[in-house]
Amino acid sequence: MAGISDNIERLIRDMLETNGGHVKIVRNELAGRINCVPSQINYVLTTRFTPEQGYFVESKRGGNGGIRITKCRTGTGSEFIRNLIEASGERLSESKAEMLMTALVKNGLISVGESRLVRSSFSDKALVRLDPMDRQVIRSNIFKQVLSCLLAEREI
Repeated sequence: MAGISDNIERLIRDMLETNGGHVKIVRNELAGRINCVPSQINYVLTTRFTPEQGYFVESKRGGNGGIRITKCRTGTGSEFIRNLIEASGERLSESKAEMLMTALVKNGLISVGESRLVRSSFSDKALVRLDPMDRQVIRSNIFKQVLSCLLAEREI
């Protein structure tokens, strides 16, 4: 018999498949649908939908706990990089950028040292003079430019 975590995982995977690899969920609504507590949704997301497993999870605080999950096809390194570019969106929080950088390192596409250099370029500390919303736009642009350079190197 499948446990509650398995049922949550299966439901989310089905939703991702149905919606082309992108889904927005509301934690409390999903918990009510499955008849579990919201913390069980959190547990499944943090253990079964990680960047290393090919998923990007972005949580929106407040309200009903909205969560955006994106499945990243991890085929070739180039395909993975293209998916990271797509996953970064128009605005990129520092925490999501950190998560995406971790995925690059875990997938062997950049070194830990290279990751540190890139992270320093888009940190809140580096962008301190900008309005917080502008930081997210600039961070997304920096991140996409770094990924575009990585992609160009792979395709030479």
